[in-house]
Amino acid sequence: MLTMPALATSEDAAEYIKSLPAERAACRDKFRTREFEEAGEACRAWVTLAPDLAEKTEALSVLGQLYATAGDMDEAKAALDEAASYVSRGRDAATVEKWVRMQALRARLAEGRDQLDEANLIYSRTEERVKIALGLSSPAYALAAENRAAYLARQGDMQQASVLYTRAIGAYDAVFGPYNERSLETMLNLAVAQIDHQQKAEAERTLLSLLGAMKLGKRDNSEGAAEALTFLGNLRVEKEDFRGALNYYRQALKVRQAVHGGRDLRTAQSLNSAGIMYVKLKDYKRAEEMLSAAYSIRVSLLGPDDTQTISSLDAVQAVIDLQKNSAAR
Repeated sequence: MLTMPALATSEDAAEYIKSLPAERAACRDKFRTREFEEAGEACRAWVTLAPDLAEKTEALSVLGQLYATAGDMDEAKAALDEAASYVSRGRDAATVEKWVRMQALRARLAEGRDQLDEANLIYSRTEERVKIALGLSSPAYALAAENRAAYLARQGDMQQASVLYTRAIGAYDAVFGPYNERSLETMLNLAVAQIDHQQKAEAERTLLSLLGAMKLGKRDNSEGAAEALTFLGNLRVEKEDFRGALNYYRQALKVRQAVHGGRDLRTAQSLNSAGIMYVKLKDYKRAEEMLSAAYSIRVSLLGPDDTQTISSLDAVQAVIDLQKNSAAR
């Protein structure tokens, strides 16, 4: 459990108000580096020194996530509940959306404590409240519907999850126009949920629709497009359509090289996937080129002892051996 200092008095706050930016930055930085004791002290100071409810809510939200990460679920719940109580007082669209995000944190905390009835109640009540307050065509409702959809998918109810994902996509499109980033991301989330639940035909249709929408929206040169292409490649592999899989992996590689450059772990992933397909197709020379390129990126970014680097080195050696054996016949 984190050991926290007592809250400062109002007089203390006046004396140390100049340290607010420093405490805010320390809270986030120490949390990111998992220095929980130091982060906790800074976050509590930030809560105390916050000049208004909006910043106090933000500070409590970070503090709650810090407690949860450190394993102190009771304190995490208390911090997030207090933050949610402040946000729930607002009625404008931006504040309601912030409240929806806070509710999602509270619900995920309940899930982490295996309090699934409570989590379900938070997700469902949040969706219903936003629907009544703002209707179905608002970013806050789209987010609430998507959060609940993801929860239902985690619980195995893909039928209702698909309905809610579709509502969220429609809401985002109604607000931001077709082919916007938030609806495209939600489509990808739906496809991932379908893959997780072995709904492979549905997932393939969703991914192809997503790529079509990305092309129309001129967003097909993005990491999201590369992820969709990679998932389609994986689905082709499961059907033992290695040439089809290679086509998707090569498209993903082209996107990642354009977006991230040639020295990125995502680019290495696509190189590795394409290399393995060349092995399956017995084009060992191309396989060695791709797998060696993936190894070069991984060893430079991860070092020689990382499991991904070792796996890449093993793959390169294996394809070299295959070439030797093939030449010897």
